[in-house]
Amino acid sequence: MNFKDLDCIFALATSSQRSALHIHRLTGTNLFSYFQNAFYTKKNNSPFRLFQTQVEKRYPLTRYLVICDQDQHVIDDVIVTAYFAPWSYTGEEVLEISCHGNPLIDIQLQKFFRNLGLRDALPGEFTQRAYLNHKMDLTQAEGIAELIHAQTFGGLDLARSAIQNGHLSHLTEKLLNELIDVMSYFEAHIDFSSDEVGEYDSLSALPKIHEIHKQLCDLLSSYQNGVKLKEGLKITICGKPNAGKSSLYNALLRHDKAIVTEIPGTTRDVLEDRLMIDSRDFILLDTAGLRHTDDLVERIGVSRSLENAKNTDIILYVVDASDSDLKRDSDDLIFEKRDFSHRDFLSAAMEEFQNFELEIGKREEQSRILVFHKLDKISTERQQYLLNQYQEFNGTVVLTSKYDLRELEQCLVKLYDKVTGHGKHQDSPILISARQKDKIEISIEFMEEVEALIHQKEFPEKIASLLVSIQKTLGELIGEVSLDSIYEKIFSTFCIGK
Repeated sequence: MNFKDLDCIFALATSSQRSALHIHRLTGTNLFSYFQNAFYTKKNNSPFRLFQTQVEKRYPLTRYLVICDQDQHVIDDVIVTAYFAPWSYTGEEVLEISCHGNPLIDIQLQKFFRNLGLRDALPGEFTQRAYLNHKMDLTQAEGIAELIHAQTFGGLDLARSAIQNGHLSHLTEKLLNELIDVMSYFEAHIDFSSDEVGEYDSLSALPKIHEIHKQLCDLLSSYQNGVKLKEGLKITICGKPNAGKSSLYNALLRHDKAIVTEIPGTTRDVLEDRLMIDSRDFILLDTAGLRHTDDLVERIGVSRSLENAKNTDIILYVVDASDSDLKRDSDDLIFEKRDFSHRDFLSAAMEEFQNFELEIGKREEQSRILVFHKLDKISTERQQYLLNQYQEFNGTVVLTSKYDLRELEQCLVKLYDKVTGHGKHQDSPILISARQKDKIEISIEFMEEVEALIHQKEFPEKIASLLVSIQKTLGELIGEVSLDSIYEKIFSTFCIGK
């Protein structure tokens, strides 16, 4: 892509399949002059010349017109929206032409545009021009790419925040200004004598350096939250065979995807589907029941269950509330056979849960919920006992049945908000791309070298050189440094017409 080639371009901005409407998007300097003989009013068939229209050009102009080719053959009735420079998306003159959604009309229109001297747009070229014309910075352009490709509502909100609020740009500019303040101290001791600027003491710059370093580390930590917002939190359902894992999986999804039978070991592989609760996005996994078995396939399923449990955001460990036995074979993962009583059942369930936790290991960032399922299959007396007693146990415990998931869903929503900072990202910067993360990581590495050199009381030239590297890296983050290779990589991910 030649980023200096700002001739007039066009693209079909909607799907090319037959539909009610198609929209063609065009941009360029003096674009309207190309169409001085192309548009006619529907009512009296008089020419309509956009560049001569007397309107408040800060706002778009929309008209219902007829578009004709150079031979004055009618192509279609269209809705034309004109955006005047510099108030358009790209900062240039922009046209959006809405025509009937027949691909044959698209062919005629695009042939006409080429005959006028316009060329086909490349992927992302409209947003590229918006960036080059200072309508947005590079982080906002990446936000638009995320908006197009978002798979979750969290991803959409994150992208909108990046575009509209510009928190990352503001923080980066703040950090750049703070770097300049620090750099000025070292530059002064390079260019002037101690008689003019005082004795050189590198340690005096440490407080500011530490503060910049901390802000960079806080920013880097936001990346994982961004990933979770874009992808959704992963929930893994675990437990013994026939505990009710698959029925809970189906109930949460509101459709029967997993096979549910009375035969232990029915689920042998990991099932996965997307789950949405109150506009929060999750990835829900159903796994094989945890037990020792001689069946090779089931053993692989159990191994995968434990592996997924170790690498998930939320574990739902399911215990059958109607199981009065809770027994195991002597070499099982769980615990010895117990005679049933209310207290023994609760103690045994908690012991089973704790042994499972020991099996997969502790992870501070992971949430674990003990789910007493099949509440609909036990007596009212037993339900009430569990309701009165389960809060005595440490950890999060939830009672459910396939007919009543309200408590569990509320718990999952709270965990989502806690882990992702749902809604809070509107007020703070979050890294939304691997490129942004890489730039911050490189800046932190340079900053650590700066701190080491300061403690070693190195010459100001060495420290200033590293600070310049940090400044350059942060400049690349928001696009202040012109590197065509960066632009190529970012804008090539866009759709044609965006």
